[in-house]
Amino acid sequence: MSSYQIAGKVVADNPRALENFRFVTVNGKLIIDNPLDHMKLVRLARTYASVVRKSLNLIWGECTHKEVTKILYNILPNYVYLETAFKNAKAIAENIRFYEESFGKNKVLADIRRFWIASRGNKWDKGNRNIKLIPKIVTLKF
Repeated sequence: MSSYQIAGKVVADNPRALENFRFVTVNGKLIIDNPLDHMKLVRLARTYASVVRKSLNLIWGECTHKEVTKILYNILPNYVYLETAFKNAKAIAENIRFYEESFGKNKVLADIRRFWIASRGNKWDKGNRNIKLIPKIVTLKF
């Protein structure tokens, strides 16, 4: 794809058009030619999903963010990925609690099967620390 799309609308064919936006969310399929890099990415995605599952169990056990980070840092030794996984797990837990309270269900289970990666960014890092999107190049930190 030669042009950038945001929320279904084509912005421009020029990479400088993205300078007008402060925040951009990119959802898509990443195709990797190198088999070694592909396996690294799959391993990272599998570990990330595992950390989300374990964070969910620790959230139900009333652990704090700091405790969860200390426990799971050995599994995923990247703080930005770890913090994002914790926030994903917390959002899943809040949705489960809402569903239980709203519909009177006794116990709702979260079945996380898919592998995925999420990483937050902030303005001090000038974006995301782990994923950099440069036109025609994608750099991931494994």
